[in-house]
Amino acid sequence: MEYIVFDLEWNQPFHNDISFLKYTGFPLAGEIIEIGAIKLDGRLHIIDRFKVFVKPKYLKTMNTHVEALTRISSSDLAKGVSFKTAYTMFINWCGAHSVLLSWGHDDFTMLRDNMQLHRLSTPQLPVWYDAQLIYSYHVLGTYQQVGLQKAMDSLDIESGQLEAHDALHDAIFTAKICQKINLLEGIKRYSSSNIGSRNPLLGIDVKAFFLYENFSVTDKVMADNKIRTVYCPNCQAKMTCFRPEKVGHGKYMSIAHCDTHGTFSVQWKIGKYISRRGKKRVYVTKSIGASNKDVEQFYTQRGMINKEKEERARERYHKRMANR
Repeated sequence: MEYIVFDLEWNQPFHNDISFLKYTGFPLAGEIIEIGAIKLDGRLHIIDRFKVFVKPKYLKTMNTHVEALTRISSSDLAKGVSFKTAYTMFINWCGAHSVLLSWGHDDFTMLRDNMQLHRLSTPQLPVWYDAQLIYSYHVLGTYQQVGLQKAMDSLDIESGQLEAHDALHDAIFTAKICQKINLLEGIKRYSSSNIGSRNPLLGIDVKAFFLYENFSVTDKVMADNKIRTVYCPNCQAKMTCFRPEKVGHGKYMSIAHCDTHGTFSVQWKIGKYISRRGKKRVYVTKSIGASNKDVEQFYTQRGMINKEKEERARERYHKRMANR
């Protein structure tokens, strides 16, 4: 068994420009421009490394913030290969008997989203584990998110001459953390007990995507009937959709049922953008994907958590009113 610790850098639209979403017709936050990875053997020794620039198909001009952060220029990307070529190179380099690790779930989500965008089959991906979650659980005893640099500091890992926000360098940093913690035990527990706040929605392929724009405020977006209404991606029949549950800042999910094709997951994401006239506006995306028992359990758990929060908020409100 070999362990692939990988990191990605991706370009982003300017000023939350939603034309990128319109053009791709997909809930994509960015386009991958660099893949970096480290290969560890069964004893967690570094045995190989991988790096490739990816020539973007959609976001061809570098976002100035991303360019300043990564020091990757448009001329660098012009020398890169297509995403399909880069992915093929990467997956062949990984080998048949390997698992993937990344610091946090963002890189894995971005990889899967870019694969779907370029019509690559996501089931062929190796098994993936969140190294950040394993670190937090085994070092801190919590499930909190910890920055890569903070984790390195806690384990006395020095960056040396390597700079952050370089895909290969960040992969090296993550690999060094994996060498310092009980990674194999973490993976064993990760697999057997489903530890932490693992979100099963991260593994769902998108079957249908919708974008709604030009809202003035966020408060009433989820009350809009056209946003709440969900149709089956297979037969277009109107589905029974249960109450959307908040799962993050500006993020909601629900379960929808089609009498013919069964159950689907529904995800909404609310964001802000600048209109052509320079006004701040609100948009929302709606993604429909497959569902399973883990997704349905996650939805039920989030509903219980949200209900408890609402009850506590009502109690606080009544106390304030009673004390007036």
